[in-house]
Amino acid sequence: MKKNAIKFFALSCLCLGECGGFGYLYWYGVYGKKAQKKVEEEYAVVIRQIAGVKKEIEDLEYDIVRWEKNSFYQEKIAREQLQMVKNNDIVYYRKTHT
Repeated sequence: MKKNAIKFFALSCLCLGECGGFGYLYWYGVYGKKAQKKVEEEYAVVIRQIAGVKKEIEDLEYDIVRWEKNSFYQEKIAREQLQMVKNNDIVYYRKTHT
């Protein structure tokens, strides 16, 4: 009878240890729920970044079409972004106080 009690106790401890180990690995292991949640959050951030880059690409493609079709837009970009002037333009410099 004593041997059966020892075997039962040993098997109970082993089973309890396995259940505890499984629970720990399920939640905190390398592929556990915590790691999975972190990967899902990183994935959501990357998806938002991709959407932002796609929007930038669409805007640039729209600017390219406007550049190719509209000479006024070409002059606007040349003046505002490239700091270019025509030969007969008068340039005024404004001093800013800092």
